[in-house]
Parts: sequence; C-alpha cells; structure tokens
Amino acid sequence: MTSPTETEVVFHFNVADPLQYAARLLRKVYRLGQSITLWCNTEDVEPISQWLWLHDQMAFVPHAKAGDPILVVERSPVFITSQYPGERGGTVVSITSRLAEHIQHFSKFIEIVGPDDEARANARARWRHYQANGVKPTGFDSIAR
Repeated sequence: MTSPTETEVVFHFNVADPLQYAARLLRKVYRLGQSITLWCNTEDVEPISQWLWLHDQMAFVPHAKAGDPILVVERSPVFITSQYPGERGGTVVSITSRLAEHIQHFSKFIEIVGPDDEARANARARWRHYQANGVKPTGFDSIAR
C-alpha cells in the first residue's frame, strides 16, 4: 500500500468516448506486460468486455470481470468491475464519477473524463478532494494530443 501522496493520479480530460478510450488504454497497458483494473458503472462492464473480446481478433486482451471464478480473476492481467476495486492495488482506470476514497491502495489512478459539463464538474470535485488529501493530480487533455 502506498501513501496518498505516493499515488499518481492522472485525469484524462475531454475524452469523446470514455468506454472506447478505456478499452484502448487497457489494451495498451496489457501489451506493456502490466496488470490493470477498470472501475466502471454496472452498465459498462459488458460493453467493455465485448470490446476486448471482439474489437481486434489478432489483439485479444485476456480479462476477467467481477463474479468470474476466482482462479480466472487471479490469472487475468485486466480486471473489470463496477464495485470499488478496494485493496486490489496496482493501476486503476476509472470511468465512473464515483470518488476513490482510499487512493493509497493504488500506485496509479487514472480518471477518464468525458467532454460534457456534468462529467467535468464531477471531475473537478474529485480533483479538489484528492488535493485536500495530499494528492497532486495531473491533467492530460485528450484533445490537445
């Protein structure tokens, strides 16, 4: 477990399609040989899973979802859940507007933020919360790249 100030928090702003962006990020991290958790809303679990299965048949990304057999979850480099990832640790990508209360459980926490006003307002509140708890988030504008 890291301290909150050791957790790297990065906000990816102005993301036109957060689901597709997250799926591509999961694939990229997997290709780097790292494990990663996606924290999303319940209705996003299956679409992300399907994208990872079917988007590119030559680039399948092995993954597990909450509720899969524990052996599958333990051996999968990518884990998708709508429940708070808790003490899973490592890198987490979030496409939910929920606040990560125990940020010290993660080495890196990536917040993907859509372009709409509500998503940006929620992200600003989370940014301020992290700052108030000793975390110095950084921002990445997906449009400017």
